[in-house]
Amino acid sequence: MITAALESVIVQFLQPYVDGIKSDDLHLSFWNGQLDLDDLQVKEDVLGLLGFEGVRVSKGSVKKISISLPKASKAMSGKLSITVSGVKASAEHVSDTIPDEQLKSKAHETKTKAIALRMAQQRELLKRKEQAEATLSGTDKGFGAKLARRFINNLSIKLSEVEVAFASQNLNLLGAGILGSLEVLSTDSTFREMDKGEVLESQGSSLYKILRLSNFGIKLGIDACDGLISTPYLVSPLSLVFRVAHE
Repeated sequence: MITAALESVIVQFLQPYVDGIKSDDLHLSFWNGQLDLDDLQVKEDVLGLLGFEGVRVSKGSVKKISISLPKASKAMSGKLSITVSGVKASAEHVSDTIPDEQLKSKAHETKTKAIALRMAQQRELLKRKEQAEATLSGTDKGFGAKLARRFINNLSIKLSEVEVAFASQNLNLLGAGILGSLEVLSTDSTFREMDKGEVLESQGSSLYKILRLSNFGIKLGIDACDGLISTPYLVSPLSLVFRVAHE
């Protein structure tokens, strides 16, 4: 059930936005407890599909996505790790590169595609919910919620080496965001970080996480011709640590 749900998430919520994912390889990888997706290419219309109309990705890539999950014998431990590294993207106004007479047709095409994608995603979510309810129908009441909470408690996420740039000739604007790393780490109620392989036991309905932000900065310039190197920082690179508790 767990591997099937993760396969579904990738196929429905990641594959439409990047090239380089082969559906046939997902099942075997998850069964082995490790999925590695390398050298993915971000699709040109990804921003339009996400609701950002009039903007396209001229060049984008993801170096690596790794998902580690418990093997079949330890599936109930809830230990799940997601790592994404090497995210590079350059975006621009569609009007900078496409003639005006083609803009309306292009916008309509992207919006239609986005609506169809949202509907397919909603249908898949409903299907997975019904399957989960059917699978857990013979278990104790609340077992599904406890299992989901266990995975959330033990989930760790790391995003690193991110560089995103935006340029607009019409606005004469150039901006960029950089991120060394963002980590979401599992902790107990004292905010002690879990060791590798250590499973966080139930904490009731409480949730404790550490968010560690490293080398985050924003550049913004008023002349798109200057280039990013000479563009000044609006927010100088900084590092922060947040302790988040939900009780």
